[in-house]
Amino acid sequence: MVTASPGAPSTLRVLATWVAAFAVVFALFALFYGFHGAVTATAPLSFAGRELRPNSRDAAASGAAVDVQGAKSGRATLLRVPLLPFRAADLSRLRVDAGMIPEGTEVAVLWVRQLEPDKIYEQRVEVNRGFAVPAMLDRNPDWRGEIAMVALGVKGPSHDPWRIERVTLEAVGPATIARAAVGDWTNFGKWNGRSINVSFGGPESQKLYLPPLAFGASLLALALLHLRQRRRGGVLPAWALVLPFIVGWIVVDLRWSAELTAKASQTWQAFAGRTLDERHLAMEDADLYRSVSLARSQLPGTPQRIFVGSDFDVFRMRAAYYLYPHNVLPFGWYDAKAMRPGDFVFLYQKADMRFDATNSALIWPDGSKSPVTAVLAQRGVGLFRVE
Repeated sequence: MVTASPGAPSTLRVLATWVAAFAVVFALFALFYGFHGAVTATAPLSFAGRELRPNSRDAAASGAAVDVQGAKSGRATLLRVPLLPFRAADLSRLRVDAGMIPEGTEVAVLWVRQLEPDKIYEQRVEVNRGFAVPAMLDRNPDWRGEIAMVALGVKGPSHDPWRIERVTLEAVGPATIARAAVGDWTNFGKWNGRSINVSFGGPESQKLYLPPLAFGASLLALALLHLRQRRRGGVLPAWALVLPFIVGWIVVDLRWSAELTAKASQTWQAFAGRTLDERHLAMEDADLYRSVSLARSQLPGTPQRIFVGSDFDVFRMRAAYYLYPHNVLPFGWYDAKAMRPGDFVFLYQKADMRFDATNSALIWPDGSKSPVTAVLAQRGVGLFRVE
């Protein structure tokens, strides 16, 4: 019969082994993702938002940051980074620290090479759930030689301003990857419509997810403890087989609890002591809520049939919610065929429809017209009664 040896590891040793195993796993993954054949000691270049140089009034300094909104002309807003020429190989990772980027907004990095001053190169910045993903420029074949100019290009339909706190250019290496991973785990950010229950160790854009690393550390710790005990001629007790995985679970859970606490604190600061209307006006869809409230004030008191249209499904659904208990139809219609006299049409950010004030008609994407009476007609929002 096999029994645990009297020299079984203590709880403290198991914990210390897990910490050491985690450090090893973390270092290996950082080396794997960060090593590109050369190690550079070039210091990062970091600029506050207000240091960026915009080309239009659609970007304006706000404290240490800069607020950007979609250009009314539909053209891109450029924000030039104030830097001197540098070697592309030295700095090839661009990070944009910003607030939530409105849906439909496009962000890109633009640059000019020293030897080609008349040619502009571009790489899109991926936006994941409203937040900018660091751009790995070293993977772009046009990021080479001497870089003379770098700028951010912003273009989108939303006129709601969003904030750029800082832009940083840094070297890609194991140290950078490690710092970025720790930052992903500890910088909880703001609410972004993503449930806390699916926040697995940080943003989806990160390279080093905490849960797999913790699991890998648990496996390595178990292997190390097993080898140590085997050399002593014994076997690990059952509790020592399980404890490394419990430690990994607790580490991930502690991070989750810390994020939950931080998000709860944000919620308290934003909404505590306010009325329901004030809370809605403090949310991301404040303009939609304000527009729907204005439209509701123009509707009869009895429930009406209302067709809701928008280029964005989330606005359709939220507008429908705010318009209840009216009979609201946010989906399932595409033209005027389903409408009858007396129905209402609420439009919010619907670019392919317009109101012909001269003929009192809604013009549909196919060019057909529906006679209506304008109850509310403002830029980007309208409420119309079908005649």
